[in-house]
Amino acid sequence: MFVRIDRKARGARRQLDVAIDYHAFSPGDSVRQTVSEKVRESRRLIVLVSPNSAASDWVNAEVKEFRALNGSDAGIITILLEAADPIGPASFPPSLSSPDDFPASIDFRAFQQSGRVPMHELERVYAELLGISYEELRDRQRSYRAARRRRAALVATPVALGLSVVGILALDSQARLVLTDIRAIENPISEDTFSEAIAIVGPDGRFAKGFDDGRVRLIDGKHSRDLSDPLAGIVMDLEMYETESVVGVALKSPMVRLWSTATREMLWEYQNPLDVSFISIAVDSGSSALAAGADDGRVYYWPNGPAGHVEVIDPPALPDADSLGRVQDLKFSENGANLWIAYLDGLLGRYDLIVGKLEPIALDRVSMIYAIGEADSTLLVGCWGESDVGSSQQLLVRDPDGLTRIIETSDSIYNIVLPTRRRGGFISVSWTGETVLWDGEMRANARWRREAIARDSISADVYSVAYDPSSGWLCIYEPDRIGWYRLEVRTIWNLPWF
Repeated sequence: MFVRIDRKARGARRQLDVAIDYHAFSPGDSVRQTVSEKVRESRRLIVLVSPNSAASDWVNAEVKEFRALNGSDAGIITILLEAADPIGPASFPPSLSSPDDFPASIDFRAFQQSGRVPMHELERVYAELLGISYEELRDRQRSYRAARRRRAALVATPVALGLSVVGILALDSQARLVLTDIRAIENPISEDTFSEAIAIVGPDGRFAKGFDDGRVRLIDGKHSRDLSDPLAGIVMDLEMYETESVVGVALKSPMVRLWSTATREMLWEYQNPLDVSFISIAVDSGSSALAAGADDGRVYYWPNGPAGHVEVIDPPALPDADSLGRVQDLKFSENGANLWIAYLDGLLGRYDLIVGKLEPIALDRVSMIYAIGEADSTLLVGCWGESDVGSSQQLLVRDPDGLTRIIETSDSIYNIVLPTRRRGGFISVSWTGETVLWDGEMRANARWRREAIARDSISADVYSVAYDPSSGWLCIYEPDRIGWYRLEVRTIWNLPWF
């Protein structure tokens, strides 16, 4: 794949012309001559690394010719598509490697099965094509988004004034996030449970529920069946992993397990080498990545999924703290570039998945963190902190513009359900079972419309809430009732007024 950069196109903007064999060559053309022409015209050469390309004489010759014209490895971008671990010189064409050296590459192997490459991985390729660093590209994007918001605000102000003038002649509309009750059944499981772990595992709303004896049970309407036999420990967290699978984490049993909801087989198991319990788990929906947080503050991260290698993210060393406590919650960012880590003892961590670096983030006057969520680059933190009137339960909102807002809540928020990407909004669940729908833009200065999700006939706790963005199902698990809902964006029409 050859890339030509036209710096004169569209004024100062750069245009990329990509030459690929199936549209760059015409019948009757001399293949060798056409390849040589494309190599001479190109500023970048992208080599897709696989066993076939490593053994291809054509690929090897193209790399040699490009290097002869441009010098060394300047302008060559290597992307791993297929290669067995460990990566070595034999994984690459001979012209790109030597017996004791091979080029650093962008790794796309984890995305072969899903066929979807996360945007942050594509951005690494864009940065290489443009000849800038990945960090500079991200800074440019943030500046571009901020400029767009400013332009939108400038346009919106006169438009809003114009609408108010002619408002008497037209109706005013407002988009709202609405929770629609689809169906409800009597809870077929009568036993009380401390475990609040739940995950939707099917497009029809089926879900998996964890229990205090280590069992994971699949609930489908009024029917339920165990996915696993009783194990030592309480199931603390569950996440759907790809299709027809569910991941479970057990307390006081230092295991991460993967079950199949179709065959009820345990597909994979990992035991903590330090014999420390796992508390939380996160799955990146854009790739096969998996992360599990332990009781000692460590995070175990599988960038290529359970079948790949595991990386251990140690907690940050702080001079004034012997221990940060357990990893209470984990969330992959929407763009897949970061892993957010909530330490129980009040510190937040942002692990950059691109460069492999952990950045500790101290939140002012926050002493404990229970839950985190991230959408539209805005971070939500359920925590215990200090306010002007003393200690209180709080929801902390931190947006990409650097604004931070603290909202006092009646009880500790232990679960934040995110997101509905068609419109800003989220659902919070507290320890006492109070479940609230927050409708509004994901910004610190937003005015949220709050709607309590409750029934007059229920005074007991809401045990668990799970949301699946792909199917749109929201499941609320209560002691005597299981309800299925959908989150919808509706247009509300209001009478105009001045």
